[in-house]
This record gives sequence, structure tokens and C-alpha cells, in this order.
Amino acid sequence: MGSREPTPLAGAGGVSSNKAALAAIRRDLLKTIPAQVQAEVEKALDKSAHEFADNAQALAPRQDGDLADSVRVEPGADNLSRTVVAGDQDAPQATFIEFGTPNADADPFYWPAFRLLEKRRSGQINRAVNKALKKWGGG
Repeated sequence: MGSREPTPLAGAGGVSSNKAALAAIRRDLLKTIPAQVQAEVEKALDKSAHEFADNAQALAPRQDGDLADSVRVEPGADNLSRTVVAGDQDAPQATFIEFGTPNADADPFYWPAFRLLEKRRSGQINRAVNKALKKWGGG
């Protein structure tokens, strides 16, 4: 077996240029989606993001309540994304609780909530897209 040169994964431009290119492609694609379709999908995204946040809050361990209170929905990178965040100044320990530390076992709440609603979330978004496309297409 001959030795092979490693293939650069990110190319000459590096990872950041790939991220920028993907972001530009996503922006261009979003411009092609009719406003009526975007509005329906945004409603479904809001609903599923809030259900996820509610479930993560319910699963969060309760000592003083700061961790559960820190779970919130924030706007995503564009109109068709949402971010559910856990942790803030009052609850900076969210990552340590979710994944554990060398001195403390994990007590997951975020990812179990995400997985619990995965099929439901996909269904909500798919139904919203189909409903909007039927309305938009006159079907």
C-alpha cells in the first residue's frame, strides 16, 4: 500500500468560506419560496419550537428553577428557523447538567425533549408545507 496525501476537507477557502457559501445558497433559496408558504411554515415552526421548549422545561431538573426558566425560543438565522436555547446568566450550568462533568453524572433534559418530539415536529412542518402549497397552487 502506498501512502496517500490527506485530502483537505474544507478546500483552500477553509470552513468559514464554506459556511458563508451555504448561507448564501440558503438565502437565495428562501427568496424562491412564496410568502404564503413561508407564513404557514413559520406558524408550524413556532408551534414545534415552543412545544420543544415546554418539554425541555418540564424535563429540566429542579433545584432552584433557574435552569427550567432559562429554556426559551429565539429567532433563528432566517425566517424559517428557530433556536431553542437552555442556559443564561442565571443558569450557566445547562451544558454541565445535560452532559455531565467528571464529578457529576449527566441529567439530560434538552436532547430527550428534542428526540421525544422529532416525528411530531417533522409531521407538523410537512403538513404545513403541503397545506400551504395546496392553497398557493389552487389545489
